[in-house]
Amino acid sequence: MSLQVKSVPIVTAADGSATVTVRAGGVVIRAIRVELGTLSTPDFTITEQPGNTGILAVAGVAADGTYYPTVLADNASGVDVVGAGLAIPVYDRIQIVVAGGGDTKTGRLIFLLEH
Repeated sequence: MSLQVKSVPIVTAADGSATVTVRAGGVVIRAIRVELGTLSTPDFTITEQPGNTGILAVAGVAADGTYYPTVLADNASGVDVVGAGLAIPVYDRIQIVVAGGGDTKTGRLIFLLEH
């Protein structure tokens, strides 16, 4: 397995929103770094597509930071195992939706991906 850093620029529209899709199939997400730049306390919703599986949802982000999204592992009966977090797989695309980021502002997300 190897690690890759993928930088994704975010540029909001006049209403403060943005949607960015990143092709990244066949990876797991190890970390997501948010660099706000000029974005003004945005909300981020990040999903794996086409399954619409939630990866990260944060609201009112006021400072740069790093997130380590995980999903709980299942036992043999299909029940979540508390405390057994696994990195989230991406089979095709990552979709980033931004709301409330301010009129034509910029920032970026940096993904640490494992192949």
